[in-house]
Amino acid sequence: MTNDVGQQMSATDALMLRLERSALLRSTIVQVAILDHAPDAQRLRNKILQGTAKVPRFRQVPVSNPIPGMPPTWVGAADFDIDYHLRFTRLRKPSGMRRLLDEAALIGVQVFDPARPLWESHIIEGLPDDRAAAVQKIHHALGDGVSLLDILMLFLDLERDPATYAIEVAEPLLDFSSALARATAGLNADAQALGRTLLSAAAGLANFARHPSDSAASLTDTAKSLLRIAAPGSGQLSPIMRGRSFGARFDALVVPLDEMKAAGKHVGGKLNTAFLAAVAGGLDRYHHHHGTPVAGLRCAMPVTTRDAGDVSLGNHFSPTRFVLPMTAADPIKRLQVARELTESQQHESALNLTGPMARTLALLPSPLLVPAVEYVMRGIDVIVSNVRGAPLPVYVAGARSLANFGFAPRGGAALNITMISNMDAIHVAVNSDPEAIPDPDLLMACLQESFDEIRKVA
Repeated sequence: MTNDVGQQMSATDALMLRLERSALLRSTIVQVAILDHAPDAQRLRNKILQGTAKVPRFRQVPVSNPIPGMPPTWVGAADFDIDYHLRFTRLRKPSGMRRLLDEAALIGVQVFDPARPLWESHIIEGLPDDRAAAVQKIHHALGDGVSLLDILMLFLDLERDPATYAIEVAEPLLDFSSALARATAGLNADAQALGRTLLSAAAGLANFARHPSDSAASLTDTAKSLLRIAAPGSGQLSPIMRGRSFGARFDALVVPLDEMKAAGKHVGGKLNTAFLAAVAGGLDRYHHHHGTPVAGLRCAMPVTTRDAGDVSLGNHFSPTRFVLPMTAADPIKRLQVARELTESQQHESALNLTGPMARTLALLPSPLLVPAVEYVMRGIDVIVSNVRGAPLPVYVAGARSLANFGFAPRGGAALNITMISNMDAIHVAVNSDPEAIPDPDLLMACLQESFDEIRKVA
């Protein structure tokens, strides 16, 4: 990979960073990998040094641009200290998965030091059977789930004891921190973006002149799609998952991958179809248990806008919003509804407008922007996300990864449920707000029942 010091942040990445002014909107990703034993400390340290040499972004910090409205620029950290980012600790007794997830949640809610690169790696020992865990804490501004999982492979091995190599020495990071340099880079980036926009607009006008009726219909469809994606909702639909706080509760469950794929295929869908149907069934059970059945919940789901094979850092997704129906009691019907929903979200014509929308929002002053986004996100009941995991066994400095859970940020919603397909299982991570869901054990029991019901369909 190239040394991209001095690269301006994308508008989407910069927006995520800027929204940190609200504690509810913090964009921290926490990945919890269960290892068959503790990794070798020196080997891991060397591996991380090698990885950060290949991906300079992990040695950089965002520095604000002197021109208002311009995104920050990535520059080399003044003091990159590997021993600050790589930490070793041991669970207090009684240890176990519950204790580990509580520790991971506590790590996740702590803010990053803005003077240091926006990531941490915690190795936690003391799990039963001499197992350990690797807890990665990464700011969403570094990338989305697709890119981060691919980039993290640079820090892993495909065999337990590969041949060792000398540590690659990184080239010195260029000093790109002057105000003039950042302003110049920002203006150049904006000029290029404006040029692309003008070319696109010219092509659009030419197409409109040739096919006015078709172009008008397409424009109307895009406008409607944009309203569905970006227009504020009327608030939460759940009558019980309404409280919001700065805390976090992490929970996890594991489900066979082949059975979930078969369930989705049973109705002409995919794995994401079965996942969404299982989430709907679990939340429906949860509301019925409380005597508050609902017709639907307001749901957000990121849809990737990456081209095939693109694993570059940064965020390349569009957030879609829709009402997730709760009325389908039959699992087959629930799967059919989920298939229709996932297919419709993939074809939203406004998906590629995320960048321009983020650039427009960047022009708003923070006292207006942050409360507006917080208002919109508070109205989301649940965020769901599906991320592809490793199809082969992976190792962390001699320790095999047995499970991999990705706890994505709630961003103001009541909970975020993220699925990572990994080897022969899917690992489901639930990040819930303790104020919205004070009885997380009940929620997890409801989700487990629903996943079991869906995976047995085929």
